[in-house]
Amino acid sequence: MQEMKIKIGGREYTLNNNNGKYDRAKKDAGDDATPEQILAHYDKLAGLIKDENGNKIENSRFWEKERKEKFIKKAVTDFEEREKFHEDFIKYLKKEQSNYAKLILQENLISYEIISLLFLIHSIINVDFIGKNSNFQRTEIFVKFTPKDLQAKTLGQLIQYLGIFLNNSQFIAKLNKLNKLRNNITHNIFYNYQRFTDVHTESARAVTLGEEILDQFKIIIKDIIKLSKNNMIKEIKGTDKISDSRVIINDNFKDLDERLKKIEKKLQLENKNTSQG
Repeated sequence: MQEMKIKIGGREYTLNNNNGKYDRAKKDAGDDATPEQILAHYDKLAGLIKDENGNKIENSRFWEKERKEKFIKKAVTDFEEREKFHEDFIKYLKKEQSNYAKLILQENLISYEIISLLFLIHSIINVDFIGKNSNFQRTEIFVKFTPKDLQAKTLGQLIQYLGIFLNNSQFIAKLNKLNKLRNNITHNIFYNYQRFTDVHTESARAVTLGEEILDQFKIIIKDIIKLSKNNMIKEIKGTDKISDSRVIINDNFKDLDERLKKIEKKLQLENKNTSQG
């Protein structure tokens, strides 16, 4: 049986090409792969790995490290690309002269901010670090959002969902007021207005309110992160539920358990109506 040696971080590991696993690992890792990446892909294929003393090393350790690094790299790249578009979008929005066009653009930005905030809240509640190992662990949660689910929702639906999670009635009231103004302008323009100058004026009013809301998003996000760092415990097991008394939730998430049950029920009804339709 052919054996190969790989040196990583001052340590030497012995691999073999049983069932062609080493060759497959090199191919999967790519032409420019580092020894660490080849070892990770070999580990993924459950290949035999021994340390310097000939002791067998349990599989998954190296692949798990590589998988997490790839995930983080992709997440950072995606985030940077999205943030770049976000910056360009805001610049374009500020230059737009038509209040009506600005309102439509701003609606997309506010929907994006709501979805981002929902995912931030979801992450704080549902993902935490455990002990010294700093392994990602998940607590069970009644509702799990996906990008496709949220991106398909209207602004009004997104506001409803945020209202269940966020304990800030004044902010939610502002969002609902904006949504009502926007609906009157974008959906009922021929019934509510006789002159386009009125549309322009109402659009400007909605845009001003939208700008206030966007400024408040920044404050709310900072407050949630700050309070969560201070008040949420770090000892959460993967089997815990949000209703467990051990889990401490800060004031932003008061009565969260009941609100989660409401949104779960709403989603189940929506899914039932969709399947019947």
